[in-house]
Amino acid sequence: GTQQETRKRADPSKTGRERKLISLDEEHEARDWANSLGCSEDQLREAVEAVGHSAAQVRRYLSNRAKVGELERR
Repeated sequence: GTQQETRKRADPSKTGRERKLISLDEEHEARDWANSLGCSEDQLREAVEAVGHSAAQVRRYLSNRAKVGELERR
């Protein structure tokens, strides 16, 4: 194993879920992702627009938005 070979391999610290990309091309896909992430389809589209199609980044974005929302309600 050279360093170059090591770089080509997928990062073992990332789980399968983190490697997934969110697709909004089909209505049922957007609905399924929104259900899975516990948000509305509009919130999901906003998150994808803000951070891209990475499921991990969208999860992080939605989590941060929820925390901000809790603080604003206090």
